[in-house]
Amino acid sequence: MLRYVPLLRRGFSTTPTPPASLIKELRVLSNSAPLLACRKALAATVGSDGVFSIEDALRELKKTEGAKTKSKTEGRTMGEGERRG
Repeated sequence: MLRYVPLLRRGFSTTPTPPASLIKELRVLSNSAPLLACRKALAATVGSDGVFSIEDALRELKKTEGAKTKSKTEGRTMGEGERRG
């Protein structure tokens, strides 16, 4: 007997998935940002009419990826002329 499972429980989402061509274009514009980060940024900036906005996604990506980089390098210091290695 088959059991009914709602679509959201099966792993399907209600947000539209951005096409690979837009993800690729966003990666080129953002100097090779991670693929999943580009996909999330595009999905977060989809308009009410279902159109993806590259400009808004680029802003979102810079905001989120910039925060990650800042938190990773926080507290590190490198003296002037100091050489490691």
